Amino acid sequence: MSSGSAAVARRLRGVGSFLLPNQADPSAHEGPPMGERVWRSVLLGLHGAFGILSILAALTILTNSQPEAWCRPVALAAIGAIVVTYVVAGRFGLSAARVTPRGRRLIVVYLVVLVVGTGLLARTEPDTLFIYFIVYAQIWSLVDRPLPGTFWSFMLVTASIVGMALRPAQDRPDLVSLISNQLVGVAFALLMGIWVHSLFDRSREQARLIEKLESARAEVAALERERGAQAERERMARDVHDTLAQGYTSILMLARTALAQLGTDPAAARERLELVEEVASENLAQARALVAAQSPVELDGTSLRDALAQLAGRFTRETGIEVDIRFAAEPVGAAAPVGGSAAGSNGGAAAEPVGGAAGSPGLRPAEELVLLRAAQEALTNARRHASPTRVSLTLASARSGEVTLQVVDDGIGFAVGAETGSGLVGLRRRVEEAGGELVVTSTPGAGTQVVARVVRGQ
Repeated sequence: MSSGSAAVARRLRGVGSFLLPNQADPSAHEGPPMGERVWRSVLLGLHGAFGILSILAALTILTNSQPEAWCRPVALAAIGAIVVTYVVAGRFGLSAARVTPRGRRLIVVYLVVLVVGTGLLARTEPDTLFIYFIVYAQIWSLVDRPLPGTFWSFMLVTASIVGMALRPAQDRPDLVSLISNQLVGVAFALLMGIWVHSLFDRSREQARLIEKLESARAEVAALERERGAQAERERMARDVHDTLAQGYTSILMLARTALAQLGTDPAAARERLELVEEVASENLAQARALVAAQSPVELDGTSLRDALAQLAGRFTRETGIEVDIRFAAEPVGAAAPVGGSAAGSNGGAAAEPVGGAAGSPGLRPAEELVLLRAAQEALTNARRHASPTRVSLTLASARSGEVTLQVVDDGIGFAVGAETGSGLVGLRRRVEEAGGELVVTSTPGAGTQVVARVVRGQ
């Protein structure tokens, strides 16, 4: 770039906010909001059309006769300056998605050279002004606001009017027709430019909205992944608490009992150690099932009734406390007396298995697992905290589809709401996730009642 052009660019920096868009943010100038492939095709068309019209303008200058000897070299110099400046500077505004401050100054230099060169062509060879077909498109492609596009369009038409008005009298067109023709041309260019820029603005707004939408989608996806991971952690924590932790608790209590009985009752100690081995084997199977995401070991190939019976039998073998287990045909009431037997709360009227011979109340596996875990948690809490002498477990089903599990003990009880462990909290969440309800009733010194209700097929 010549030093004169650079000086012009420096002088124009002060009015850059008017001549070029986005001057409030001097670090960025957005390119046209098109797809990369589409915009490359548009650029190829603009460059090709400009090259062809520039060659035709040069041929016109060389073939037309000139009344003044200096006109031909000046016209060739003008078209050459426009082409060279476009190659060096003007393309920055077309090919770059983000124009730097230096590139923006070069665009101003090109627009100045374009206006001056067009005025010289109008003075020396008006037949070359067919380049208007492409230079108006260049102006509106180099700027992205209507105001600077209008300014440079009027500067271009003013330069051509002045240039033709300075021609010799015999070659000078009628001033009125000259101005009217030029104004019609620039008016058409302005209408097209403003319309195109309105489309560009709409496209930019849509692009920004799409970007925000994609960002929001990515954020939602990240939150969903985090929520899914948190839910999986909570599920795993509940499963570990309801299986492995309870198994380890049983092992610990059995081992302590065996140690205490080694010296006084070796046969009882041996029985406790056999129970330790059995519980440890089941815990190992539970761990493998959790890792492999398989069905719960207790319900693998067996019914809920059988699993509850096995659970009650294990509780009796470990603690020596008999569990009165009943399978009734009517739902258990939440207000059953704490410490009362299951048969008493149901009147002893329906002791046959729920759901027929198979002993299944028609529950889905997930619902069966919820009731089984409720029974495990209630019996574990009774063994660890309640010191009961009697425990009852009742599974009841109603025609409405509600299946209820009730575990009642006559232990020391506790103040509901004051419990500090995570067992009942996790159990309540598990039951609610299955569409059921967990009700815990207890009073210090008066025993505890745990009732879990689910509805078949929910």
